[in-house]
Amino acid sequence: MRGQVRRGSFWGWALVVLVLLSIAQSSSNAQGKAKINAGPLDPPTADPKHYVVEFENDHVRVIRARYGAHEKGAVHKHPCGRVIVSLTDVEEVITEPDGKRSESRLKAGEVEWGGMDQHQGENLSDRPFEVLLIDVKGACPAGVLGQ
Repeated sequence: MRGQVRRGSFWGWALVVLVLLSIAQSSSNAQGKAKINAGPLDPPTADPKHYVVEFENDHVRVIRARYGAHEKGAVHKHPCGRVIVSLTDVEEVITEPDGKRSESRLKAGEVEWGGMDQHQGENLSDRPFEVLLIDVKGACPAGVLGQ
């Protein structure tokens, strides 16, 4: 389930800057990369058309998600807690495994917390949307991280 949206660009972008500074510092020191191993439902594996890993180190994994107008993605599972950064306006419906549906709307620049969950996303808009998903490896359950 997603957390409360932080409205206002200052705090959203401040969080993004802190995460990026952490990435820059840790990437220069990263030795063995503890990769997220979430199996066949991991977003980049389950739905490579919509989810691409942009960066990964021992602390975070950054995934870019892009959905075209009215596109529906594959069922996938977010194995770790994550920060969601909306690069464009987003209007989507999330369908959970039990069939429960909920709408999510974000404005470009908004940032929110997303927990571990399994769902299928669908863009409700006539326009494409794009978000960054920053998996925080410290928020992964045991057994998800491996080499």
